[in-house]
Amino acid sequence: MKRIDFESHFYTQNFFDACTGRTEVPIFDPEKRSMTHNFTPAGTLPIAPIVPDLLDLSDGRIKDMDEAGVSKQLLSISVGIEQFETEKGVPLAIACHDVLAEAISANPDRFGGYAVLAVDDVDASVKELERVRKSYGFVGWNSFSNYHGLHLDDERYFPILKKACELGMFVYIHPTFSEIADLNDYGPAMASSGFGFAIDVATSVTRLIFSGLFDKLPELKIIIGHSGEALPFLIQRMEDANARMSNKITSGAKNLKSPRDYFENNIWMTTSGNFSVPAFNCAIDSFGEDHLLFGSDYPMERLKKGVDFVDSLPISVSTTKKIYSENAKKYFGIE
Repeated sequence: MKRIDFESHFYTQNFFDACTGRTEVPIFDPEKRSMTHNFTPAGTLPIAPIVPDLLDLSDGRIKDMDEAGVSKQLLSISVGIEQFETEKGVPLAIACHDVLAEAISANPDRFGGYAVLAVDDVDASVKELERVRKSYGFVGWNSFSNYHGLHLDDERYFPILKKACELGMFVYIHPTFSEIADLNDYGPAMASSGFGFAIDVATSVTRLIFSGLFDKLPELKIIIGHSGEALPFLIQRMEDANARMSNKITSGAKNLKSPRDYFENNIWMTTSGNFSVPAFNCAIDSFGEDHLLFGSDYPMERLKKGVDFVDSLPISVSTTKKIYSENAKKYFGIE
């Protein structure tokens, strides 16, 4: 069975080099092999065990893919480029994209690419998105859930989202550390993947909905990970509140349709890094099998674990095929 992985990450040596010796985030400690993404205790992530996997864009990664039965990975550089000052972030993004493009050129059937942008320079980001799409065939923009506390509904990011639509690219909203101080007091289990990441992505997507951005860009396609970052659980409450407090009453909301309409037409979710059957069931019951995709979150999670989870789900073979590859082809043109 063909399996297309929508969420898989890498770093490059030049990225680690650029992060080494800094006093501002992002910081890479070459001795501890840890990354610091903010200055709270929750912001230091020990990544030593997976550094070799992050750097490997050839044989070792393909070996892991073969062992797990994964046909293709769509690759994005992990958190960091967007935190650099623009004079460093813009050329570093270009250099990392060039490295990824070489890996894709060497194994075009196995790898695809996302752009990761230094969004503080919007003009440069638009230019780079167009370059990697037209020159390298990258399929999407791996955005982060906030940039210095701002979410994607902020008007400064509209030109990037508009350009993605014009180029036929989709946007994968990946979590990053929230600027909400209350999330950062009790370690990474609360601040990052255990809780805080889901809160930040859910906030980002919900702001896109109520800002009316999908009405301005009706062709915009958004993907989120982790079986929907708690949004499948919340959608009915969101629907009810939206109907009860219509735009005529609440002047803030600008959406022209119900929240569920956008989930049915503009938003997909992957299985990455949330190996919970109840969470999956909530996602598929809320949004249907056509809006689910396979994702691994490799190498933060092991590929085999992600595949074994989907293979063990109480779903039909036809649904499994949709999640693994058929939805990727039908909705995103990826084979």
